[in-house]
Amino acid sequence: MTLSWACALAVLVAVSGCAGDAAVKSSAAPRERRATFARTGISITVPAGWHTAARLTTLSEPRERFTIASYPLRIATRANRDCGPTLAVERIPPDGALAFAFEYADNRGARVRAFPDRPAHFGMPIVPAASYDCFPRGWLVRFRERGRAFQIMIALGPRSGRNRAVLLRALDSIKIDATGNEG
Repeated sequence: MTLSWACALAVLVAVSGCAGDAAVKSSAAPRERRATFARTGISITVPAGWHTAARLTTLSEPRERFTIASYPLRIATRANRDCGPTLAVERIPPDGALAFAFEYADNRGARVRAFPDRPAHFGMPIVPAASYDCFPRGWLVRFRERGRAFQIMIALGPRSGRNRAVLLRALDSIKIDATGNEG
């Protein structure tokens, strides 16, 4: 009987030690970070555990600026890249959320005026998801800021409720400089 208690105590101490280690590891959870995309004059707050990419496509005009997603983004090889983030959208998990942003380089006059002003807060368009050139299925958001014209394509998994809200908050955090429109 004494040996059983000793074994039970040893198991309890071992399990407590493991639980303590797990608690320490989980307290070091990833934090949100600020991502700045080189030579674009654009930065965004990336939620904890989310992923970004500066270039997923072969798109040259309009210019790809960034992609942010709630799941890991696989960079396509040159051989299987196309003009949109097709692989990233096709691999979206059920609770996934993704935003693919690009900018029209010809930011002169009529082009920029054709885009609405940036909203105070981003929201989902009321229209159903649709397919667009180079974007398999999702929603389109257009805006202008500081004389620059942008378009963001959004893709959501069927159970993305929480991540959709996180994505919209991240989009609200976008900072855009008046310059930085090259490359």
